[in-house]
Amino acid sequence: MGKQLWRLATNTKSLVSRLYKSRYFDKTDVIHAGLGHNPSFIWRSLMEAQQLIRDGVRWRMGNEKSIQILDQPWLLTEQNPYIMTDTIGLQGKTVDSSICTDKLEWDVEVVSDIFNNRDKDSILAIPLSTSDQEVQLYWKFEEFGLYSVKSAYRRLQDQRSHWSVEPNDKVWQILWCIKAPPKVINLVWTRNDLVWNQKHTRIYRTVAAARQYLAQWITTQDRNFVTPLQPKIDGDGAVTWVKPQPNKVKISVDAAVFDDHGGVGFGLVARNSAGELCEAKAVFQRRLYSPVEAEAMAFKEALSWMDRRG
Repeated sequence: MGKQLWRLATNTKSLVSRLYKSRYFDKTDVIHAGLGHNPSFIWRSLMEAQQLIRDGVRWRMGNEKSIQILDQPWLLTEQNPYIMTDTIGLQGKTVDSSICTDKLEWDVEVVSDIFNNRDKDSILAIPLSTSDQEVQLYWKFEEFGLYSVKSAYRRLQDQRSHWSVEPNDKVWQILWCIKAPPKVINLVWTRNDLVWNQKHTRIYRTVAAARQYLAQWITTQDRNFVTPLQPKIDGDGAVTWVKPQPNKVKISVDAAVFDDHGGVGFGLVARNSAGELCEAKAVFQRRLYSPVEAEAMAFKEALSWMDRRG
């Protein structure tokens, strides 16, 4: 039902979407539609999944003229993506009314005057799109923004406290991403009896033992493996910076998310084929980005910097 409701929300020009809109939500959208009078069995079933979709749906910025300020999930805040400011003047207004007319920036004076502190900080942290593409709905629980039954199931299980989604719980990724043949990892899995219902302390001890076991196995097989970036020691297999070709400049890029300052930082370093420093740049933006998005925006910043510098 969640998948069908998502299709109605994202494919508004389809025949079935237009039929349901004329019947049940003529003056709103399917995400905020009500049950209506004398609803069909199918519509009742779809409405059972509405709260789930509402929890995960967000607007991706584009042409802000089509997004209503009120009653639409366009903020990037984790808990409540809706505007909380209760002002009559916001009725019927679209997001573009809070953007400067002469440049692509938020009108800080207007935003500060109209919205409360929570909404103001959330709005000013939203990056504006340079393209004029139409706004799109995306699913916040998937990296690429597309709804999936798997992520919806995870969400429901998390709400019922049946699913562990702690940020620091990377046990499975750690174990299964170790560079070793699958049969070796399976052997460690079996020998250590690694199962879901064990306590975290034992799980981490098991993973540590597994990594030590696999490291010994790799050594006996005379195989090189990559270690974290550090000063080079001959023979340790560490990742090192490689000089670009003659007459070329290489840009090294990194990003960091500063939750305490409500923004992200980008670091850019340009070096020539001799390894000499040409230029460096640091940028801080008050934007709400995930670590993956911050890395992508760092690349974008580097490309713009290269273009400006010729």
